[in-house]
Amino acid sequence: MSQMTSRQIIRVGVLWAWTIFMTAFTVVLGGLPLRALRRDFGRVGYWTSGIVTTGLLIAGDLKVFAALYLSLVVLVGLFAEWEELGMSLAASAFFSVVTTALVSAAGVALWISRTGAGWKEIILARLNEALKPAMDLAPSFQFSSNDIMLQLPSIVIVMWLGTLYLAVLLEKKAVVKSRHAQYEVSFREELSRIHMPSFVIWAFILALLGAFGDFGKVSLQAGSVNVLNVCLMLFFFQGLAVIYRFFAVFRIGFIWQALLMIILVGQLFLLVSLLGLIDHWIDFRTRLSKGREQMNNELQ
Repeated sequence: MSQMTSRQIIRVGVLWAWTIFMTAFTVVLGGLPLRALRRDFGRVGYWTSGIVTTGLLIAGDLKVFAALYLSLVVLVGLFAEWEELGMSLAASAFFSVVTTALVSAAGVALWISRTGAGWKEIILARLNEALKPAMDLAPSFQFSSNDIMLQLPSIVIVMWLGTLYLAVLLEKKAVVKSRHAQYEVSFREELSRIHMPSFVIWAFILALLGAFGDFGKVSLQAGSVNVLNVCLMLFFFQGLAVIYRFFAVFRIGFIWQALLMIILVGQLFLLVSLLGLIDHWIDFRTRLSKGREQMNNELQ
């Protein structure tokens, strides 16, 4: 028993260090070790370690990183709670993102009330500092800190969505069976069945009108751009589901899958999002399956 306890302690320590490293350097990959930590360490251990680590980061004067880390802890922790209640992937992701957004909004409101009227200047200064390396690498491509600040809500939500997606996609490699595990890896298969409901389509259409229509209201345009960013990410996930189905139907090898995904995710984000949007009406996955069946029948 002592040997097993030692192994568990070592694994928890490795996952904790991995979480800090991945959150600091990639953000979105920080959810994977957190998800494994939640399954291996249990509910009480997970939330306790998350709160203690956040306190240590604050004590080390890493307040921004502490806030980012805590948001991922809350996001992944709530996602697991909804999952254990038997909710679907979409429902678990929706409620965890919404709840995390409300908690984060309350924290930001508290920070603004304590900071005073200069809170915008502080955010802009932080953004300028963060964007300076990118501007130095690509002087011809200039970023507007003010525009990015207006889009921060959607940037954070997109980051959370990407965190959950990658945590589910890659969790099979990180999760092991333990005495705390109450469920098996199950959500990964649902990634290939992602299909956005109709209200997302309407939100996307209205956001397009608000973002590019000449209404003369900055607040309306900023809100529309934020909604548009989130909708594009959601359609991107649906587009990936179509691509997964294509890989499965035509039995594409792993190496080719990896190469194609690197190109699609790295260079053709909008094209994949457009594929997901069109899939709402055309249903590519059903057509791919039927087309494969017809090919098999003809060969027979």
